[in-house]
Amino acid sequence: MRRLKQGGGILAPVPVVVLVILVGLLPLSWSPSRAATPAAVPGEVVGELVHHRIGEGETFLRLAARYDVGYMALRAANPDIDPWVPPVGTRIVIPTRHIAPFARGARVIVNRGELRLYAYDGQGRIRYVFPVSLGRDGLETPLGEIAIGARIPAPAWYPTEAHRRENPWLPKAVPAGPDNPLGRYALRLGQTSYLLHGTNHPLSIGRTVSRGCIRLYPRDIAVLFDFLARGDRVRIIDAPVKIGIGPAGDRRPYLEVAPSPAQRRALDAGHAMPFDPVLDITEVVRQALPPALLSRIDWKAVRQTGEQRRGLPVAIGPRLDEATARILLTHWHAHAGARLVTDTLPAASSSGRR
Repeated sequence: MRRLKQGGGILAPVPVVVLVILVGLLPLSWSPSRAATPAAVPGEVVGELVHHRIGEGETFLRLAARYDVGYMALRAANPDIDPWVPPVGTRIVIPTRHIAPFARGARVIVNRGELRLYAYDGQGRIRYVFPVSLGRDGLETPLGEIAIGARIPAPAWYPTEAHRRENPWLPKAVPAGPDNPLGRYALRLGQTSYLLHGTNHPLSIGRTVSRGCIRLYPRDIAVLFDFLARGDRVRIIDAPVKIGIGPAGDRRPYLEVAPSPAQRRALDAGHAMPFDPVLDITEVVRQALPPALLSRIDWKAVRQTGEQRRGLPVAIGPRLDEATARILLTHWHAHAGARLVTDTLPAASSSGRR
């Protein structure tokens, strides 16, 4: 379980004189994205990368659970390493640094584009980052924003007709206990059948294997269950591209690009990660930044990040002075969430998803 205490959400006021001097950074004509790829979601860089040296008998599935990261995120961060028999002594990257989107009123943001959940306190400060499993092809977890409708300790699971067609041996109900696929805790999204819940199969985390629900490691759902209340807002987005600023003392612009769905399918099947670049990544970045900063961006690093899609924050420019960084963060924070969500999740007619 990874807990983060990172400044964000509430920004210190910028002196009026500085605002006047730097107003050219944020012209009113800053145009919306003309790129085919969805607009880059802004945020702040949180966490630090960890490195691990492979020991005897270790696999990526086990390492993902050990470090509380997603399996496919670990694979994407180390695309050239065999996940089942990684060479002993090999040094790998553990993806524990991210660009956390601005909360903008949400207590939880689930990013379908990176299979990750961000939890925030009441002031919009990031507190936790957890890997999740989401809906598989044809049963994708829906996008939108909705309140937590119920907190359910020790949930029972009632398989749907679809479940029973796939697995005729399933009982009509599975009581709470070690065999329950919902785990020990569940949070219902509104009045729908979609749940944030645990699992009795933790090695499934960080993959697209559910019927639309949001699965977490058992230890993570226990933390989230205590952290959230009925009525807290959950926002589900699909943002493969994120852009942000490093924490105080760094303040470089960062770009993070997650693997595409096709790449995730290949990784999950144990294959090499195919080449699937974001072809318009330079346009996406241009539209996310004020014109005054464009000449300071390392466009080679931008293109390389869009080609590699490793899901790791990459610095794409030099350190900004604190005043400029805060101007940019304030603008991003004010516009975060716009055009990304609907009022509610689509209604779900079935029950017992997992």
